[in-house]
Amino acid sequence: MKCNKAFSRSLLTIIGLIVVNGLFVSVTQADPLQKITPVYIDSNRVIYSEEKSITRYIGAVTTIREGLEVKSDELVVYSNAEGGVEKLVAVGHPTYIKQMSQDGQYIDFRSESLQADYFPEKSLWVLTKQAVAWKPRDQLRIKGDKIELFNNNGQLEEMIAQGKLVTIRKLLPNSDNVDYRSESLKAHYLPQQSLLTLTEKAVAWQPAEKLRVKGDQIDIFFHDDNRVKKMTAYGRPSRVRKLSLIDDQEEFRSKSLRTDYYPGELFVLTKNAVVWKDDGTYVGEKIEYDLETKIARAVSEPKSKKRVRVILQPSK
Repeated sequence: MKCNKAFSRSLLTIIGLIVVNGLFVSVTQADPLQKITPVYIDSNRVIYSEEKSITRYIGAVTTIREGLEVKSDELVVYSNAEGGVEKLVAVGHPTYIKQMSQDGQYIDFRSESLQADYFPEKSLWVLTKQAVAWKPRDQLRIKGDKIELFNNNGQLEEMIAQGKLVTIRKLLPNSDNVDYRSESLKAHYLPQQSLLTLTEKAVAWQPAEKLRVKGDQIDIFFHDDNRVKKMTAYGRPSRVRKLSLIDDQEEFRSKSLRTDYYPGELFVLTKNAVVWKDDGTYVGEKIEYDLETKIARAVSEPKSKKRVRVILQPSK
């Protein structure tokens, strides 16, 4: 018996409700008294394998559940013996995910990738193949070979990216101007703690300050308005290069085991610190560089027996 197209698509939506009712809710942790929000799946056709406990939705697939929308070419739902959902896999060119905030007032995060896997027990999305994720309110964009998004009730709690090259761009508040950008092999973002950690071949730039920082690890802390509050780089060594805002000539460069940067104010270099300026070379266990006065000051630690050295360049 043939059925019309509208009835067919409605039937697929009903099947989607039956198969994945309770999807995106942790099976082991869900409160049995908690109201389960239905999941609506719309697609061109559906194939169900009882033997493999797999349901495939094929063609222009749209999945919607209270603030979450996923668009893909195909969606595969894997069920366990108890009938709960173990995993779903969405593939597309690309697959789009949009998660609204808990109050529905703004987009908490959105993403694009060729594949997106979801694990309900962990509330975890794993994006692979040309993965890009945005945190619009934080003006943040991350690209990587693999991006993990830990989502708790419509709120992004953690983002982990890795790949041959993970790139990040963060804009200034209410602006199209770049606050900073970075490259690394791994990146770990904690929105609630306003902390981004870059590891392995990490490099961060702040274009407005004509500044580049390199390190084995770079921790970036943010103000409440998402501007960079502090940047701490660790390395063997960590390196800094700063150009003049006036003529683009090198203002200073440095190396140290640790670098603390306070935008627009101060650099604090500690442990085997060296600063090169046009007026000389400064060597010490701790060197402070004032960005306003452009003065480097080598400081001897109270209990340290190491001395401070300054090599002044003769005037031309």
